[in-house]
Amino acid sequence: MLKKNAFLIFILVFSSCHFFHQNKKVKTEYLIIGDSFIAGGGAHNNSGWAQMFKNNHPALNVEIAGVGGDNILKVNERLSALPKSAFDVVILGVGINDSRYRPSKDGYEVSLEDFQKGLDSFAKFFRQKNPDVSLFFVGLTRVDETKASPYKPDKYYLNKNIELFNSKIEETAHSIGVTYIQVPMLYENSGNLADGLHPSDQGHKTLYRVISSKISELKH
Repeated sequence: MLKKNAFLIFILVFSSCHFFHQNKKVKTEYLIIGDSFIAGGGAHNNSGWAQMFKNNHPALNVEIAGVGGDNILKVNERLSALPKSAFDVVILGVGINDSRYRPSKDGYEVSLEDFQKGLDSFAKFFRQKNPDVSLFFVGLTRVDETKASPYKPDKYYLNKNIELFNSKIEETAHSIGVTYIQVPMLYENSGNLADGLHPSDQGHKTLYRVISSKISELKH
């Protein structure tokens, strides 16, 4: 009888543990990485569109890694230092700093060729960590050139250059199987820009609505 009871207790405990394991919800791992637009530049308390995404999706584990001034080369340099490396969804927002004209260099911050190579390397890094990762490249907004050209000494943001780099983002995304997210120009409404370059609170809300809608559309 004791042996029979002990066996029954074992079965009940095992079944309970198995049921708990099967029904335990594992949060999806998201990474949103890039430049000041990701960091929330221009928004009140730096609470930009990426932070809005995190706040409005508590069921997800969302890591934000935005650094003001970053280009694709600097973003890629940071990848090995990330606390985690395997993510389910990775969203990249970069390119506007790559496109800026630097008189001291007589050219772009990053050449179009190196920019494309950088995007490709970025995708390969995360696919090696998780072959099933969903990758998104966010397109570029445009600027108010009266305030952004120059924005700072030796840093000129020009819409014709931004358009070239945005086209390269879209082209590269299509060629390597990454989802490209087209975003509004922002500069068409003065209330969308905080300083001619960075989105205002209103601008970040606009970006959040467009980006989150696209991600939700493809993830469900």
